[in-house]
Amino acid sequence: MNVIYFRAHDTDNTNRILKAGPDARCQASVVIPVCNEEEHLPSCLQALASQSLAHHLYEVIVLLNNCTDSSARIARQFQQAHPTLALHPIELWLPKNQANVGTARRLLMEEASRRLPASGAILSTDGDTVVEHDWVERNLDCLNKGADAVGGDISLHRDSYAKLPATSRRQYREDHSYLEAVTRLESILDPDPFDPWPRHHHHFGASLACTNSLYTRLGGLPKADCLEDVAFVNAMGLADARLRHSPAVKVVTAARTSGRARIGLASQLREWHAAHADPLVNTAAFLTEYFVCRAELRAIWKAGTLMEDGNLQALATQLGMDRKSLRTLADGATTFGNLLEALDLRGRKWRRADPLRRVGKRSRVTEQIGLLIRSLLSAKHQSGIALPGFRSQGSTHDALENIHAPDLPWRDSLEQMA
Repeated sequence: MNVIYFRAHDTDNTNRILKAGPDARCQASVVIPVCNEEEHLPSCLQALASQSLAHHLYEVIVLLNNCTDSSARIARQFQQAHPTLALHPIELWLPKNQANVGTARRLLMEEASRRLPASGAILSTDGDTVVEHDWVERNLDCLNKGADAVGGDISLHRDSYAKLPATSRRQYREDHSYLEAVTRLESILDPDPFDPWPRHHHHFGASLACTNSLYTRLGGLPKADCLEDVAFVNAMGLADARLRHSPAVKVVTAARTSGRARIGLASQLREWHAAHADPLVNTAAFLTEYFVCRAELRAIWKAGTLMEDGNLQALATQLGMDRKSLRTLADGATTFGNLLEALDLRGRKWRRADPLRRVGKRSRVTEQIGLLIRSLLSAKHQSGIALPGFRSQGSTHDALENIHAPDLPWRDSLEQMA
């Protein structure tokens, strides 16, 4: 059995985890941090053993950190029952101050990076998550087509979702609808050629893939006890990495209010249970102004004309800055992501916006964005530009194509798709 017991006091010393290298034909390492997941781990592993690709093309590394249930036994038994699958269960006891999902995922990704060539792929999921039968293949397809990273489409398991409090379910649905509407608006006003519509808004550890070359270029996964996936995606943005939010890459994860991470889906579901009021979110007017400004800035950055006096003056006026300060910030930017951070573009637009136009109640704002999208798409259709993902009939919600289940109405699909 390829099971290694390792007491970690120095979690950067990852070269001791696995000694034997992967199959020479291996293209991807799938990494899974696990802490007490005996309920979900069998289905998680079965999904990975049933992929559309041959087993020699990928391996699975499971880090069972600080488990006090039968998760380790389940992993070992699964390894024995599936000898053709390169499954590596690693039992690890982390010190209390390091026993968290951020440390576990970083150890896994470091190990995967060490084992793979630069052209290899690191694919992350979770022990409470079931990937689609073609998940590995779809991720590799996106990466082979030029993406540096891939965020998978994450939905909630139907049975566990049904057990959530009614307030959590409602808040989840409404938050999902708002974010999908924002994503669609963004794809119209500031389209990303490497992440075209249809796309979604997820990029979390339950389904997050990247090339080994990108992982190395970014200096690895940022050190954090939680939200390490968000920090990693933020680092991608600063480096202008090509992140694809592919609707073809799908996983289903458990919906529960008692999770393993300090901050994550479970804590969000708990907060939603306690939050009965409709939260305030960015309005359609503010988002439109921001996306349009960002698109204009992106265009002059790509054209290399940012430093021209006319462009500098126009941008300085928009942001309430003097031209000299703007030039100094822009001079130090080596990527577009660096430029956005240096300018604090969204923050500056926020502070200069009319307070009455910055935020609104989420349900109303979602409707407003939907109406705006219909108007924008109608104008583009009249101009002869064909845009996918638009329903010309039905209510405001129906007007936004649900890329998760395009044959179902928006408001019904979340509960039917899992």
